Amino acid sequence: MLLPLRPALLATLLWPAVTAAHDPASGDPPFFVAGRADTITVDGLFDPFEWADAGSFVAPINLPAAEGGGTRKATLYFANDQENLYLAIRVALAAESRLRLGLRFDNDHDGARDSLEDRASAEGGGTAPQATYVDAVMSGLGEVADTLAGGSSDGLAAWGHDGAFLFIEMSKPLNSGDGNDFAVGPGQTLGIGLHLRVESGGAFAETLVGMAAGPTPEAGYADLRITPFLPGEANTALSQLIGPEGDGFNPLAGIQPVAVSRAGNVYVAGCESNNVFRINPDGDIREVFDGTAGPAAPCACPTGLSVRNPGVQAVGADEIVTLACRGSDKVVALIVGESGSPEIVVLSSGSMPAAGVTLTSPRETLVDRDVVYVTGGESSNVVVIGEQSGASVIRELVGPGGVAGGQPLTAPAGLVLGSGGRVLFVDATAQTPALYEFDPRDESTPADDVVVRLLGPEGDGTTPVRGTLSGPAFGPGGVRYVYDSAGSLFQVSADGVISVLSRLGAQPNPPRTQRIAVDSRWQIYLGGARGVITRLNSDGFPQPIATSDEFASLYPTVNARGDVFLEAQGADQLLKLPAPPASSLLIPSNIAEGDRFGAVMTSCGDRVMAVGLPNADGGRGRVMHYELRDGTLLHTGAIRPPQGVPAYEFGAALDCSLSEDGERYRLLVGAPGDPFAGKSIFPDQFRAGIYERDVTWSTWALVSDFEFPDDTTDSGLGFAVALEGEHCVIVDRDGEAHLCEPRLGGSTTWQTARRRSFVRGIRPINSDALDIGIASDGSVFIGEMRAAEESKVLGSLSFRLLNAATGQVVHEFADPSAPAGAAGRSGTVRFQPRTRARPSEISPIVQFEYESGQASSWVIPPAVFGYSVANKAGAGSAPIRLDPGVDVPGSRFGASLAFTQNGLLVGAPGLDGGAGRVFRFDADYRLVDEVRAPGDSRGFGANLAVLGDTVLVGAPESTQGTGSMAVIAPRVDIFESSFERVDASQP
Repeated sequence: MLLPLRPALLATLLWPAVTAAHDPASGDPPFFVAGRADTITVDGLFDPFEWADAGSFVAPINLPAAEGGGTRKATLYFANDQENLYLAIRVALAAESRLRLGLRFDNDHDGARDSLEDRASAEGGGTAPQATYVDAVMSGLGEVADTLAGGSSDGLAAWGHDGAFLFIEMSKPLNSGDGNDFAVGPGQTLGIGLHLRVESGGAFAETLVGMAAGPTPEAGYADLRITPFLPGEANTALSQLIGPEGDGFNPLAGIQPVAVSRAGNVYVAGCESNNVFRINPDGDIREVFDGTAGPAAPCACPTGLSVRNPGVQAVGADEIVTLACRGSDKVVALIVGESGSPEIVVLSSGSMPAAGVTLTSPRETLVDRDVVYVTGGESSNVVVIGEQSGASVIRELVGPGGVAGGQPLTAPAGLVLGSGGRVLFVDATAQTPALYEFDPRDESTPADDVVVRLLGPEGDGTTPVRGTLSGPAFGPGGVRYVYDSAGSLFQVSADGVISVLSRLGAQPNPPRTQRIAVDSRWQIYLGGARGVITRLNSDGFPQPIATSDEFASLYPTVNARGDVFLEAQGADQLLKLPAPPASSLLIPSNIAEGDRFGAVMTSCGDRVMAVGLPNADGGRGRVMHYELRDGTLLHTGAIRPPQGVPAYEFGAALDCSLSEDGERYRLLVGAPGDPFAGKSIFPDQFRAGIYERDVTWSTWALVSDFEFPDDTTDSGLGFAVALEGEHCVIVDRDGEAHLCEPRLGGSTTWQTARRRSFVRGIRPINSDALDIGIASDGSVFIGEMRAAEESKVLGSLSFRLLNAATGQVVHEFADPSAPAGAAGRSGTVRFQPRTRARPSEISPIVQFEYESGQASSWVIPPAVFGYSVANKAGAGSAPIRLDPGVDVPGSRFGASLAFTQNGLLVGAPGLDGGAGRVFRFDADYRLVDEVRAPGDSRGFGANLAVLGDTVLVGAPESTQGTGSMAVIAPRVDIFESSFERVDASQP
């Protein structure tokens, strides 16, 4: 049974538009920081552990000449504990300097400076033994102390200097009850401005942080919002491998970090139950070590598991598992055969004075070939245990004195093995943080041991290490990763260049990881508290993954397939998150640059799909069709425009559907031409047609070449099409719709009925901005996304829902999150099919995308537009915004939408620098997982098609616009298991 998340409050600081030019990854103020304060004490002793969960950012502040002039970066912290707002500033200044942190609040959040609004300030440094705190209110005479204006002084401050940094801590109640003070609660917002002043040598310099430029210090506010950290929902991909009941006979208590072998065996120890379990790939659980009995007894608190794999690191069929008995000063090896009954060998026990080595409270082990590395928690060292003449030989690799010419070693941790036997570890203290690497030139000769400090407290020279270091891990090309407790993920290149790959401290629930896991595709996993872990690609783009359980999982572990294993601390559960989808790329041989294969796609049922290539064949266009047979996607041919008929951009718009009797596939093809290039001037030009094939044969036949009135010649008819069952609609670039249906009497030919059901001049945005939805009672709806400007595809966007029988608009929806004054760029509309678990619903999913780069996607339940199965208005429903967990301008989130039997897929082709991503949501529109772009594909997620449980993802920008399509299929179920490659034939 998984534990529920406990709500917590976070303080979020949203900076105004003036910071839009800043890059959060550069250390400048981001758009928001979030923080939580459970243990902060305002005492003038800056404790990084107290502020570890606070939101923080770095901002340059101006300095007077006595401090060197110019600017220097200061770190600002914001947090709350549901009762008080906490702030701190830390900057490298001389102890004799004086620092003032001034706050001004916009109580009513109207952006204007008003009388009776709150002010607060704190000063510290110089010769003052205590910080000066002033709680004030704005009046017509300027700032007046609250105590002189009928109020009280609420809040406190303290300052200190640690030899290098001057810092101020302060707090102020969120709701003091004083009428002169601001009062905020969850979900409420007020304005805030920061005014910093540094005095030194009789001069001063001032800085406005996060505020718009203006003639006075009152020229602009940022937004301070106190928001609840909402509980996540269940991640349906998670499965439990073992719980506190252990194997049913022996319990698991005090779960420890796991180790995974290449054979798929998972080993997990219980510190309190003093045992180790093995879970094999079939899910069978067996206790393989009992620390209370046998040759290793007593082994108190077994931990620090490591596995040596047979045939890879050593010869033989056995797996060797090493562990540390933390409470008994022992190191033990388990030689585990296929039967699961291990041979137990004690490698070391207590101190070894004969070797001149002390090993006290061993914490972690790392086995590599014929040596075992061990960290000593209380002895502050790293030792190496080998074998000589059948006996264990121990030597100290690094002791408390540290490496030559370096800083002392206090708390070694995080042993990890890389290629060539290289070993990484960190010093996990705030006093001596460092990343070390051991490169064994000759393991038998201690004099040849080479231990190098790769990173120290100074970080990369711009961003220092804050708090403690954890991890570490190896990445591609010899890169090493390490993470600090303030949220900076550092990387050290193979040639020693240090940089910050990602800054994660501003996330609503930043990682609190003690281990960095890297899978075979170089994706990075960081553990966290409150049921959230974080996955990043090798470029540092983060994706939080909610597990929706109130546990800390600080030691994520990844196997060779990419499955992630999470220890649920406090719940004594071991959970498995399946590997994210992998895919194979389909790049047909007969396409060229500019064809943008994958930009236009549609699927019919569970077997058949089509890909439009409107730019192919000199702009005449063609459609390629495929069929999924026995797990292989086969190219079954191409459809070209009718011979002897003018046609341009054939395949620019596609939609496909099964007939209502299930006997025929129908494909509606649009060929709008390009009126700006003079290619839409022939009255007999092919603009749209319906092709059919039965479910057995793969040959498509044209059954209806629509005829349209002469005045539509240059209108771009066929620009957008939609087909569902026995209904279709064809739209031109001017916004006129032509509805079509089969002729009476069962004929396979179709007829059109022209309807001016749309206002002329209100234009459709793009070919995906149209869809047909049919409810279970036969009601037919047409949904379209439109722009309001007559002669452009820009302007304010809106979604309109029409009754196909009457042509009347039954509902209109505008994006409530639209940026002010932003021009529309594109939109997407998709109705959920009736084959879903809720067949009576007819919910459209709509996407709004703006030239500013912002995009949002919404689910519109039928009750919103007054529809139910009984044609009665529903109640208690509202549009639902889809949340991918990332908000990156230009992501194009929602550019493609597709439904599966169990949920929804949403494409974001602009994410990850244009590589693209696809997000997976369950049937209740909760984020489950995401799929990253494979290989060198670009624009991944621009279009989607679903064939049963197989997903096809278009990446039309790949290879200079040649395009490609990723074929991904789940082993069992798209939302419950991982994906495997699907073979794709080449045409």
